[in-house]
Amino acid sequence: MHKDILLKYITPSIVQPQQYYTFQQLPYQISNAIYLYGDSHIFDIIIFIDTSENQDGSQGMIITPDKIYYQFQQAGSFSFSQIQSLSLQKKRYQTIGQIKATQIHRFDNSDFNVDIFINQLSSLLEMDIDLQFDIYEKIAYYTPLILHDIENDEYEDVTLNTTQQKQIQEFYQELDIISKLDDENYRYELQQLCPKVLHFFEELELDSDEIDELYQALEELENHEENNDDLFKNMKQYYEDMMSHGDSSKWNQINNMMNMLGINPQELQNKSPEEMNNYINDLCDRFHISRQQLDTLIQKLNK
Repeated sequence: MHKDILLKYITPSIVQPQQYYTFQQLPYQISNAIYLYGDSHIFDIIIFIDTSENQDGSQGMIITPDKIYYQFQQAGSFSFSQIQSLSLQKKRYQTIGQIKATQIHRFDNSDFNVDIFINQLSSLLEMDIDLQFDIYEKIAYYTPLILHDIENDEYEDVTLNTTQQKQIQEFYQELDIISKLDDENYRYELQQLCPKVLHFFEELELDSDEIDELYQALEELENHEENNDDLFKNMKQYYEDMMSHGDSSKWNQINNMMNMLGINPQELQNKSPEEMNNYINDLCDRFHISRQQLDTLIQKLNK
């Protein structure tokens, strides 16, 4: 890979300015970096990135014309010619980048701006990125992207009137407010926003892969709502059956388990399906389990 091409695509934007060096001004700590995670085949260094706290070369990345060497949580290396795929997994507070070469190399945004880096590699190699989101992050990602494309005339034959232009700015403001909310309200407000923006896109008669992703997110949310209603009814029915049949040993076992999880059985009786949905999501987040695992547990308890 020619040095001018690497410098064009892999820019200082992935780290702080003082952490990025080119072949023209390599610092003294490059020798330590080569010793710690490089090899004897490094002769031509194009870019050196030093993200170590003390700027001692102990953590970062060495980029040569053919290969990238790195050390963050762990050390590794791969050749540009070995890269088979690129992916980004986006969560609210974390982005994980994955490069598949002869093995899988993973980075997250505690190392550097992995989102920008993966996109830079995508442009350099002319390779698509596999984007992976949960439902809510999909809404948070695609909504402003589509709004931006509308403003920049990416959709043909779309002329916005004053009201529609104002509506787009209101969506931006709403997204900004949502981004500052706690997790529970963040999910709730994104869920409310999704059908509103889709209705707006329908009025403009827009069609794109990005809009299809939002429709898919909305469908998943509606399916979750339906499943949550069934789960709520099952939990409530199970609770009532336990109380009415008086199976004290089984009830004590369930009650003890609920107490360990910090669940007040009385609270379940007074929650609406929507409140129950948020309650269950918080429970899953607290104990790092999926909704599928919890649903399976409830189904077993109902046998």
